[in-house]
Amino acid sequence: MEEKNMYQCFITGHYLNKAVDVYCGGTDVFTGTIEACVDNVLTLNNKGKYTHVAVDKIVALWPIGDGESITASSVSAHHHVHE
Repeated sequence: MEEKNMYQCFITGHYLNKAVDVYCGGTDVFTGTIEACVDNVLTLNNKGKYTHVAVDKIVALWPIGDGESITASSVSAHHHVHE
């Protein structure tokens, strides 16, 4: 199994439909609910706006506490948001 597929399986197996912060290094932190992780791309939904993150750029991710609201943690030229 390719390494990227292993990461995709881990993400979908443990975090699908859960709110997370995703750290990609530097100031790149993305927040949202994981909706999908296929073709080496993680899809986050943050209040109806979608962020797509390359799995191989993810350094770490962690769940957000149940009572916390989901808001964007940072803005980066490295991601695209779609309504």
